[in-house]
Formats: sequence, structure tokens, C-alpha cells
Amino acid sequence: MKQVLSVSTGFFHPPFAARRIVDRVLTAVARIQLSHARSLNSIGGLDMSRFAALVLYYHREHLALDALEAFERFVQNGGGVLAIHSATASFKGQTRYFDILGGEFAGHGPVEPFTIEPALAEDPLFGGIGAFSVTDELYIHDLRPDMTVHFTATYAGEPQPIVWTRTVGRGRVCYVVPGHRTATMRQPQMQEILRRGVKWIIGD
Repeated sequence: MKQVLSVSTGFFHPPFAARRIVDRVLTAVARIQLSHARSLNSIGGLDMSRFAALVLYYHREHLALDALEAFERFVQNGGGVLAIHSATASFKGQTRYFDILGGEFAGHGPVEPFTIEPALAEDPLFGGIGAFSVTDELYIHDLRPDMTVHFTATYAGEPQPIVWTRTVGRGRVCYVVPGHRTATMRQPQMQEILRRGVKWIIGD
């Protein structure tokens, strides 16, 4: 059984009901036991060696130095990270945090429909999940270069990464853009992306 710590908080952003859906989806994944924390700052005082991965779904402003250093050690030593939506809009100015996630929030348009399309002809991780549409915030990011983009959506005529994966040290990171609205997290394709993403970050 792999221990996964879900660090999540928010009533409107992210929505409480959306966070509950993510919990249900991940709890149902075989060989995962989910624990919960409300702030990434709490990991500075935890024994992180007992966790295989973190799930980050929050919108926060402040990250303590000891928590940032614990986060870096955790990933470098083989811990996985599944980050959702506003995780990349949190902790502005913390370059080391974004160096792990692979992208830093730069802006978004209005909440509107957009189509999420597979980016790879053959995708060993997310293959079989076809194009689908959501009504959500399409985040634009300042990106780190070393990532694999699995899904994109078009914004202002340009493809934007929607789901990406990357490795940091011995750790694995998966980031998913949508998550502003509860209806988005109810979609079967989104839930399948979350299931496969968490399996990948724990090495299953």
C-alpha cells in the first residue's frame, strides 16, 4: 500500500465539491491510502519518508522556507507530485517551487469552453483518452523546458500545455490545468487522467 498525502484546501477556489471528487477518485485507486493536510507548510514538520506522493490542489500565498526545502528533498529523493490547477498559481515568486512543478502561472482568459486534445501520437501513459471539452479556466504558464506534454488546448491561436509530466531528481511530477469548476472534475476523462497520473507518480 502506497501512502499519498493530499494537500488541499479551499471553498471557492478550488471548489470544495471539486476537492471532494478528487479525493473520491484517488481513494478508489488500488494500492493507495490517502491522508490529508490543509497546507504545504505542514510538511516541514512531517516524516515525509513514509509518503510515496503528494497531491497538491490549493490556492495559497505563503510557503515557509523549511516547507519548501522539505518539498524539494521529497521530490529529489523519489517522491511523486500530482499538482492540479491553482497549485501553479500559488506561492508567487518562489522560483524553486515552480522549478519542481515545471510551470508558473502567467495568466488566464475567462471561464469558457475549450477542447482538450491529445498531444502525442502514441502515449503510453494517457493513451486511449480522446479529445474532450470542458468549461474552465485555461491557464497560461511560464514553462520550464524539460517536460512531456500529453494534452493541449488552443488559446489565442496557439496550443497550450494542459497536462504534462516531468522528472525531478528521482521524483515524478504530473500537472493538470483544469480544476476551476466542479463540473470539470465530474467528467470521466478528467477522472481517468487523475487516476493514471497518480499511478504514474507513485511508479505503479
